Amino acid sequence: MSNVSQIAQALQEILNERVEALAKETKFIQRVRQISGADFAQALIFGWLQEPEVTVAGLTQILQRRAVTISKPGTSERFTPQAASFLERILQEVTQRQGPRRGRAHCAATPVPCSVCRR
Repeated sequence: MSNVSQIAQALQEILNERVEALAKETKFIQRVRQISGADFAQALIFGWLQEPEVTVAGLTQILQRRAVTISKPGTSERFTPQAASFLERILQEVTQRQGPRRGRAHCAATPVPCSVCRR
């Protein structure tokens, strides 16, 4: 299986099996809301894959197509430190499921600035 296939499979498994638990563990979701951890993660991941320069308005439309009742300010308010932790945990789980890779490091030794996190 190719690396892309393996990553896609790991991501699908996490989005189906672990995403809501990760949302609660990171305190992204603290109570039942209109938007779920799965809604948020899938909108961001697949929205950015489809259009890397997607705006908050575009992400709001993606969420609305998923039957989430949310406004542009409501989407914007979801970009919190907890949301960043939630997405980071998803990434960690995907990389953990990939196992060690010979001759390659999974992550940088020190944190790297991420323009996506500053949107």
